Formats: sequence, structure tokens, C-alpha cells
Amino acid sequence: SGNMAIRGGHINVHSGDINVRGGDINVTSDERLKTNIKKIQNSMEIITNIRGVEFNWNKKMKELHSSISTSKKELGVIAQEVEEFIPEMIKTNDNGYKMVNYNKLIPILLEGIKTQQKQIGELKQENKELKENMNNILDRLSILEEDN
Repeated sequence: SGNMAIRGGHINVHSGDINVRGGDINVTSDERLKTNIKKIQNSMEIITNIRGVEFNWNKKMKELHSSISTSKKELGVIAQEVEEFIPEMIKTNDNGYKMVNYNKLIPILLEGIKTQQKQIGELKQENKELKENMNNILDRLSILEEDN
């Protein structure tokens, strides 16, 4: 128990888990510390072009990190696909392998959800109008049939 503070630098964990029990991981995000704030515009394009995949680590990964399991199913994305659309999410390590900062995917997913919700709302309204038009047509057809 206690606190650990690292000012500057990096923490590297090679082949292992980081577990936080009963705590939070917080990232500075105060608006007062940001400039050039713009809404993400192409979230749906990004989301539709990045595959969510399940995979197993290969033998090369096992050579690099002996504690890695090659039989355990993992979930993630492909760094090269992400880099094409969001290079800010990708870092290349000292061995030349690409790493993904998954936290940076969250705002893209948020904007994508908002875009979809807007589309759903528009489709609901269109569906309502189509149903009303269909009911009006059916009412008119019923009147015509009664007249005959």
C-alpha cells in the first residue's frame, strides 16, 4: 500500500499484467490545459476501417517475451490498420514493433456512437412518416373500396 510517483520517463512492463485493485487510472484531460480543440469529424470512417480481432500471439512474440502465452486467446486491433487512420494512437518500440494506445480510441468510439444515435433518430422519424403515409393510403383505399 502507498503511493508511487514517477515524474517524466516511462514505465515498461515486459510480458505481464498491470492490475489495479480498488483504484483508478486517471489521465489529465482538463480543458484549461488544451488548445486547438476540435470535434472528431470522421469517426464512423475510422471505426468501419479498423478491425476488432481475436488472435493468439505468435512464436516471435514468445521469443521476445517468454512469459507470453501463445495458446491464450487475445482481443485487440491491428496497429498498422489503426496507424492509417489515427497515427496518434501508434508508437513504435525499440525493436521496431508497433504498439497501440487503446485509450485514444475512446473519443472516436464516443463520436461514432453519437453519429449512429443521430442516424437512428432520423430513421425513426422517417419510419414514423412512412407509416403515417401508409395509413393514409390504406384509409383512402378503404374508402374507395366502400364506394364501389
